[in-house]
Amino acid sequence: MLNSDIALTAVGVTVPLLLIMVSIENIFAAGAAVLAGRQLGQQDHEAASRTVTTIIGLSVMLGVLLCIGGIAFMEPLMRAFGASEASLPLAKDYAFWMFVAALANLPAQSMNCAARAESSVRISSIAVITGAALNVILDPVFMFDWGLNLGVAGASLATTVSQFVTFFILIWFYASGRFALKGALLLTVLVAAAYIALSKPLILLFNRNPVIIGYGAKLLISQVALYPAFGLCYMMTITFQTIGASRYGLFLSAIRQGLFYIPFILTLPNLLGVTGIYFSQPAADILTILVCVCSIRAMKRIATERMGYDEEGRGGENLASSRLAVPCDGRSADRAVHRGVSC
Repeated sequence: MLNSDIALTAVGVTVPLLLIMVSIENIFAAGAAVLAGRQLGQQDHEAASRTVTTIIGLSVMLGVLLCIGGIAFMEPLMRAFGASEASLPLAKDYAFWMFVAALANLPAQSMNCAARAESSVRISSIAVITGAALNVILDPVFMFDWGLNLGVAGASLATTVSQFVTFFILIWFYASGRFALKGALLLTVLVAAAYIALSKPLILLFNRNPVIIGYGAKLLISQVALYPAFGLCYMMTITFQTIGASRYGLFLSAIRQGLFYIPFILTLPNLLGVTGIYFSQPAADILTILVCVCSIRAMKRIATERMGYDEEGRGGENLASSRLAVPCDGRSADRAVHRGVSC
């Protein structure tokens, strides 16, 4: 619909790279799904959990490596797969967001395989169908002049956003249980989607300069592309403070806009120009998500130990009644009543 043969050629050049990335991931994901399925069949839930956790962790690391390596060696890769001088600029535009998408696409494939292994076909289907439908909707919004007018890059960005949505749906499934996490992720995904879809109209509310609108819309998208990192980090910060791990809560509160964002915003623009400005916040958000995901198990463990909750997040009334029933004299009875302990 762009009426450009060069644009079609540019997209075609990137397809082999995409297939290679998917094939590499499937080497791990498909095998891990089979192993996890066998372990579940043997009722060895702990081993199955370790298998799924390991493969998702490997997928995240592989996605980071492919993203960084792909962007760093983008031009020689495009030329190796047949990009001509005419199609190279558009091929690079498309490939950039394709490599960014590897950060979500590869872990999502692993979680998809794991979900099917445990017969959770419904969530797997919902995630894939939602991502595909969103891609169809966002493509024209990002590509054409009545939307963001990003052309080929817009098509790639639409795919990237859709793959991240698929990823977060599957994260939702695997993190289901302690409600605040799901609520935070849902709200921030909706906010991000609204800001991305309405980036130009929102900038128009404050400025009519076409140049500023162009830069501003792209910058707004970059700021909210991985906005769920904010919801996840903020929720976990409050939770760690609530359960008595205030130092770690303070650490989490500082990582997104301090520890991670500042180094990126100081270095990436020198390496990538304006693109480095756009990429700084998403890069900080990716690291924030990784830290938070790695901290979820510790958060649940500390909450269980200190707050009297079981692993499913249910209140510890039954646990308390069995642990806290103690013999009391008159004085200790008064203290026990005040503390809610039975005598």
